[in-house]
Amino acid sequence: PFTADYAKDHTPKEFWTHPSFVRTNQLLTSVWGVCFTAGATIAWLKMARHDLPDWEYEVMNYSFMLTGVAMSTWYPEYVRRRRLAREAATE
Repeated sequence: PFTADYAKDHTPKEFWTHPSFVRTNQLLTSVWGVCFTAGATIAWLKMARHDLPDWEYEVMNYSFMLTGVAMSTWYPEYVRRRRLAREAATE
């Protein structure tokens, strides 16, 4: 997935093939795909229709990009905490 190369910079090598690492990166790649597609659609709408003021198109576009950044920051840590909690519960 698109995000795996970036994630490998911050993840020990022994986790690179772990199913949760792969699944997390597949999900994040999908989120970024939606964000980029939405951004392209918003740019097209701005050029083709121009029904809204420019700043509203920009706010929509940046909202999608910030969603991608927030998800990329929050979700891997959420998965890591959940895994650690499960491991602690089985000990």
